[in-house]
Amino acid sequence: MKTTHRRVLLVALLPVVLLPGATTLPAQVVPADSDLRQTIDNALTRNPDLQALGHRIEAAGEREPQAGAWMDPTVSVGAMNLPANSFDLNQEPMTGLWVNVSQSIPLTGRLGAKRDALSYQTERERARYRDRRASVAVEIARAWYDRAYLQESVQALDNTIAVLDDMLAVTQTKYETGRGQQQDLLRLETERARLRERQLELRQRTRNAARRIANLAGRRTQPSEFLSSSLPAEFAPLDSSALMEHLMDRSPEFAAVQASRQAAKSMTAAAKKSRWPDLKLGAGYGLRQYGESGQERPNFVTVTAGVTLPLFMGTKQNRAVEENLATERSLEAATESVKLRLTWKLADLLDEDRRHAEQIDLYDGEILPLASAALESSSGAYAAGSIDVEAVLAAEQALIDAQLRLLDHRRQRAEVRASIAGLLGGDGLLPSDENMHKENER
Repeated sequence: MKTTHRRVLLVALLPVVLLPGATTLPAQVVPADSDLRQTIDNALTRNPDLQALGHRIEAAGEREPQAGAWMDPTVSVGAMNLPANSFDLNQEPMTGLWVNVSQSIPLTGRLGAKRDALSYQTERERARYRDRRASVAVEIARAWYDRAYLQESVQALDNTIAVLDDMLAVTQTKYETGRGQQQDLLRLETERARLRERQLELRQRTRNAARRIANLAGRRTQPSEFLSSSLPAEFAPLDSSALMEHLMDRSPEFAAVQASRQAAKSMTAAAKKSRWPDLKLGAGYGLRQYGESGQERPNFVTVTAGVTLPLFMGTKQNRAVEENLATERSLEAATESVKLRLTWKLADLLDEDRRHAEQIDLYDGEILPLASAALESSSGAYAAGSIDVEAVLAAEQALIDAQLRLLDHRRQRAEVRASIAGLLGGDGLLPSDENMHKENER
C-alpha cells in the first residue's frame, strides 16, 4: 500500500477503533462468512469513494489549527514628513524613517469556539466516512448474496435437468417398445431446453453480480477471489430490544448529524463573542538623520492601543448570531428526523427478517418435502404408465419453483441482515478492531 493511502487509512479508521460509546451487540447480526469478510476487507482499502472521504477527513483536520490562530501581525516601513521640495532626510527635524508593527488580539475566546466548531466538523466527516464504509460493506454483501443465490439456483436447475434426463431415458425406452408417444419425448426435451435457457440467464446475472463486487472494490476486472460465494445456512436469533437500544450509539448517520449540531452550537458561541471588540496593539520606531550642522537628532518611539468598534452590530454580528441559532434549530429538527427514520427503518427490517424466517421454515419444513415427494411419486407413476407426462412436468415445475423460492427467501433474509448491520455501523461485516489496528500499523 502506498504511503499516502496508509496515511488516509490511519486518519479515517482510527476514529472507528476509538469510537466512543461503541458497544458489543448481544447477537451476531450477519451470519459468519470469512470469505465475505475478507472480500469486504480487501475492498475497503481500494474503494475510491472511501479514499476520497479519507482525504476530506485529512483536510478537515488541517483546518482546525488554522481557526484557532491569531491574525498575522502587520509590519510596515515608511518615510514620515519627508520634504517634497528636496526629499532630503536631513533638511527637516521631523523627517524620519519609520518601522511599525501592529497586532490584532482577540479577547473573547471567539477563535477557540471556531476551532471547536471545526473539530466537530471533522468528527462529522469521520462519521460520514464510517457511514459510507458501512454502506460499501452492505452493497458488497448484497451483491455477494445475490450471486450466491444465482449460483445455487443454477445448481438446483442442474438437479432438475438430471431428473428430466432420467425421464427422457424412460420415455425413450417406452417409445422404442411402442408403449410411449413421440410427443412426450418432444415435451420433455422442450422443458429441458427451457430450463437450460433459464440457466444461461442466471449465469449472466451471476457474472454481473461479480462485476458489481469488483467495482465496489475499486477494480476494473474480476479477480479470482470473487469466483465463489454461498448463502447462509443458519441465522442467529436477534434481540429486537437490544438492537433498538444500541442503534443510536452505533449509527454513523446519527453520529454525523449530532456532530453537525455540536458544530452549529460552537459557531453560535463564536458569533456571540464576535459582538465584543478586538484589541489592536502597535509599536513604531522612527530613525532620524543628523541635522545639516551635524546636530544629533533623537529617534522616536510610538506605541498605540485600540479596539474595533462594532458600529454595524445590528446588521452584522447580531444577524450572524440569528443565522447560527436558526441553523441550530434546523439541526435539532434534523436530529429528531434521523432518529425517527432510523428507528422506523430498523423496525421494518426486523419485521422483514421475521417474515423471511417464517417463510423459510414453511418451505423447508412443509412445501419442499411435499413437492419432492409429489415428483418422486409422479415419476414412479409415469414409469408405470398410470399418468401422462404433463402430470410429471407439473410436479417438476412445482418442485423447482419451491426450491428457488426457498433460495430467494434465504437470499432476502441475508440481505436484510446486511442492511441491519449497515444501520449499526457495519457490525458483523467490517473487519474487527484488531484487524484495523494491524491495518494502521502497515
